Amino acid sequence: MKHLKIHSFKDAIFFPFRLVYNLDIWWKAVLGLGIVLILAGIQLSIFGKDDKPSAETVAAVSDGWLRTGMVDDNLDSARVHRGDSLRLLARQGHLLWAETLDRKHRGFGRDSLMENSADGLGIPVRRKLSGFFISHGKFESLMSDSATEFDILEHEYIHAEYLKSLGKKFVGEYGLMVEDSLGNIMRPVITFNADSTVDGYVLHKFRSHSVALGQPLMDIVSPVISTREFQQTSPFDNNILQWLWIIFPGFLMFYIIILLLWARLPLYFVPNVVVNLLLAALVVLGPLAWGVMMVKMGLSAVGVSLITGGAVLIGALLLWLDYSGLRCPRCKHLRHHEFKRITSGKPFVRHGYTEKTVRRETIEHKVETTLRKPSDHDPMSHKYERHFGKERVYYDVYEYWDTIRVNIKHFECPRCGHGKQDSAEEVLNHRQEYVRSYSKEEKFDYTEKKY
Repeated sequence: MKHLKIHSFKDAIFFPFRLVYNLDIWWKAVLGLGIVLILAGIQLSIFGKDDKPSAETVAAVSDGWLRTGMVDDNLDSARVHRGDSLRLLARQGHLLWAETLDRKHRGFGRDSLMENSADGLGIPVRRKLSGFFISHGKFESLMSDSATEFDILEHEYIHAEYLKSLGKKFVGEYGLMVEDSLGNIMRPVITFNADSTVDGYVLHKFRSHSVALGQPLMDIVSPVISTREFQQTSPFDNNILQWLWIIFPGFLMFYIIILLLWARLPLYFVPNVVVNLLLAALVVLGPLAWGVMMVKMGLSAVGVSLITGGAVLIGALLLWLDYSGLRCPRCKHLRHHEFKRITSGKPFVRHGYTEKTVRRETIEHKVETTLRKPSDHDPMSHKYERHFGKERVYYDVYEYWDTIRVNIKHFECPRCGHGKQDSAEEVLNHRQEYVRSYSKEEKFDYTEKKY
């Protein structure tokens, strides 16, 4: 790595960027992998313990409604009268998440129902975009399993956002994000028997997508892209973390391959051409695949596309600048061939003739005009002019003598000494003399677009 010096305030501002830019490619991979692990730790909340729903009981101070369903035909509300007791579970924005004491109804109501009664109770905050991603196959297996009960879904997956009574049965609407075979995100409404076992379910389209991760990939990445209701930390807590979360995890496999190449032995027998193609594919396809997952999480497709596109361009540029065959073809160490010395050959003289155009005289000049009318492919009309004819061109001929020396730069692998060379010619002296002049007729033909 180059030693960097700070000579001005401007140098101090850009020092971190210059430092990262001048790191060897394996140290860049270590830095990138570290950022990914920290972001994954934030998403998985390993730096803090998640909260749980509260169980505070408060009486309503005014009449109102408790929404107990959101999607399609499950849209419903329960009437709440002044003095009715509700169990407060959490706060979500300006809404209170609550349920009746008999747990027959659960949903969201305006905080005006309680006015200031909920303040000071220390109820947790529920994340608005919480959801548990699951493949359609795993969801169907879960629903068909006789051991699946309401309490199991509550404790092992996600709480029912809405509950309402349905005779002796009850209905729960969940933030389970079920991916179907087309990549669409479906939201289930599950009907339970009186003993809390699953009686049936209906899937409602929640978000449309064109790319399906499928099983088992969706279930593998689910812990990373799911947002739990009460998780302590999240990459979406501020804009900087959100940008980092969109950019860096997409390069995870690229970082891993670079570090495996650095370790040398795991990929020693893989040809360099295969490694090079793999890295080129990962630096593009990895961020694109991760961008698809971010859109599935509910982020703006336009915003994710712009950030991901910029990340791919910068990643490809950095890889290209760090690239010089990448691995030594002999010992397979991930080290650049270092410059060692320059050797110069014996100078020699190159002799030849060259011509220079002095002037042109037009002998014959014709113009043809063509108009193109609007069409289905181009709604504008255009005018083209074709110029053709003859001209006389005058040339001066010169004889030249160049004294040339070939300089050869030698590069060597610092591990095994494998070398490569790069040659360039240096002109030591140039001399030319006028020989003669002549002229000849030449045809010309070109087209101009006027509008």
